[in-house]
Amino acid sequence: MIEATIASYDVLSYFIYCIIEFLVMLSHDTFHSKQVIKVQDLIKHYELLLASGHEPETHALAALEPVVYDFLFKLTQIIQN
Repeated sequence: MIEATIASYDVLSYFIYCIIEFLVMLSHDTFHSKQVIKVQDLIKHYELLLASGHEPETHALAALEPVVYDFLFKLTQIIQN
C-alpha cells in the first residue's frame, strides 16, 4: 500500500514536471511573431495550482522547478555577458 502511494507520487510529480517543462520550452518559441505562452501565464497557472488545494509537494513544487531552472539559466547568461 505504501509502495503504491510512493510510486504514484513519483509518477504524478514527474508528469507535472514534464508538462511545465514543455510549457517553459514553448515560452521561448514564437508563432507568427507572437509568443506561444508567456512566463506570466505560467506563473498564473502555478498560482491556480497552489489554490487548488492539492498537496504542494506533489503538484506545486514539481511545477515550479522548471520555471526556476529557466529563470536561473537566463540570469547566468545575462551575468556572463
